[in-house]
Amino acid sequence: MLILNIKPMVMTIYQNIVGILLQIRQCLQQLDDMAEALRPLPIEQDEWLDTTDAMREFKITDRTLRRWRSKNEVLWKHVGGKKLYSKMSIDEHLKE
Repeated sequence: MLILNIKPMVMTIYQNIVGILLQIRQCLQQLDDMAEALRPLPIEQDEWLDTTDAMREFKITDRTLRRWRSKNEVLWKHVGGKKLYSKMSIDEHLKE
């Protein structure tokens, strides 16, 4: 009698494990997509703009740059106390 009760439990555990593995697979795919989006552009082909220059060139506000930065929507880096933005990255983001 005990053996008959174990089989449904094993199937339930198996189905739960399969469900968890599918969720992990989806998460890994999302991480891979995010990593691809954040892959840096070749530095020699890119120009880096400080906040003022980026605002002036693309006619955007400081708030927009902060929002993009917080969401990792554009490439940026911190150099010597200044935030620099990838010109190509901003340009591509505006085209989307």
